[in-house]
Amino acid sequence: MALLLELKNGMGLVTLSGSLDAAAVASFSQQTTAWLESQPEVTRLVVDLGEVAFVDSAGLGALVGVLRRLTARGGDVRLARPRPSVKLVLEITRANKIFAIFASLTEALG
Repeated sequence: MALLLELKNGMGLVTLSGSLDAAAVASFSQQTTAWLESQPEVTRLVVDLGEVAFVDSAGLGALVGVLRRLTARGGDVRLARPRPSVKLVLEITRANKIFAIFASLTEALG
């Protein structure tokens, strides 16, 4: 899994590629947590899933963990551009009920 964290339009943007699975969650969580601690003004985070081919339960757990951190700040997490296979996992697990999901990055950042 590759990960890029940046500020865009006053929001945090996490761009992922590869798989967000048990093998990748430790790195994802550590990097995201460290970045959020260095950016205390960030309350909204967009996770670009456009290049993520697979998400498992550990990956979903990591996303929920980030959501918890940001809701504690009064913010939220938005998911952008999930591939059909990832979107299906989000729907089956009902994660689409706790995350706002957007078809495009532009919409998510809006």
